[in-house]
Amino acid sequence: MPPTAGDILTVPIATAFSESHPDATLRIVNAYSRYLQNWLQRGELDVAILFDGPALPSLQSVPLVEEELFLIGSADDDLDPDAPVAFDDLVGVTLLLPSHGHGLRDLIDDIARTRSIELHTSIEADSYLALKSLVKAGRGLTILPLAPIHDEIRSGQLSFAPIVDVTPRRRLVLSLPSERPSSPLARFIASTVESTIPELIGTGAWPGAT
Repeated sequence: MPPTAGDILTVPIATAFSESHPDATLRIVNAYSRYLQNWLQRGELDVAILFDGPALPSLQSVPLVEEELFLIGSADDDLDPDAPVAFDDLVGVTLLLPSHGHGLRDLIDDIARTRSIELHTSIEADSYLALKSLVKAGRGLTILPLAPIHDEIRSGQLSFAPIVDVTPRRRLVLSLPSERPSSPLARFIASTVESTIPELIGTGAWPGAT
């Protein structure tokens, strides 16, 4: 799973697995989607949750959830969830984003390109922890889903606002290899993930997701 999904799904997946298969061992890997996809194709993983990309014949994927991305600032930036920010208004804003090649950065850059605008990124960091720390220190604003920062939002360390006109969204998919049979344990994990996500969204445990 990507790190942001792992923050939400690790406990419910591990709980269901240990209750149903107490004699088996579950290995959970958190990494970026491009690495997970490669490991899944090479047979080093049995099942993966990925951010959606080009369809590959070697993988069979089903959509899981779509996440909205928000503008994230420090408490002093005082962003307001009831005061949306237009995407084009990000021109001239000091942004902190992952590096090129990271799925979230590519998504933001693609939107900027279609809008014929150029965004200013002062610091690139591929770690969500690093991005959060930099924002809290007042080094700039970032664009993230709410899920990995909900604790900081509740505690008042970070603030957020929706992005409108063009709202950045990304989709998570569940992927299994199509060129080799999946084990019963892999299919159990896939079924558990598919049944757990609607519950998480319904209870508000996955904010900003549909």
